[in-house]
Amino acid sequence: MLKYFICPNGLRTRIDDCLSSCRDRCLSKPTLVAIARGEREWTGVPSTTQLLGGTRLAYLKLTVDYAIEPESMAYALLGTSHHARLDKVAKTMNVLSEVKLGGDNTGIFDLLCEDETVSGDYYELWDYKTAGSFKIAQALGIVKEKKPDPTGATYMKDSKYGKKGEVKQVD
Repeated sequence: MLKYFICPNGLRTRIDDCLSSCRDRCLSKPTLVAIARGEREWTGVPSTTQLLGGTRLAYLKLTVDYAIEPESMAYALLGTSHHARLDKVAKTMNVLSEVKLGGDNTGIFDLLCEDETVSGDYYELWDYKTAGSFKIAQALGIVKEKKPDPTGATYMKDSKYGKKGEVKQVD
């Protein structure tokens, strides 16, 4: 279970201690509380989100205390906020939004609506996702290329970036 935050200085801090007495918070207290509450409680039936991470990861998250860096949860928090806003708008439009599926499936679909622009019974099922530009570029196969430094600067000593005397590489 999520029990610790990893602070910017690299130390692990119990979430309760972080929320009650930390004087050097990396994020606002409401943000940290939202992140800490973000872990779903085990109901006995795996959620679709749990299964996407794999069985071993789901099992370990349920049985072993672990730590996260709060900053790494920015997109999850952003996604939750966007879902809530879009759900609020959808409720005003008489469409199904954020509906929990029944039976053996614990999934929740984000939006199901009839498209009036298409004749006949035509429905759209949506599952919202939030991703940053780096992940989008990765998915599209876009990679950053390094080029020789236009000033001709060279490495002063051997390092993981290059050997002494070689022209430095820049983005």
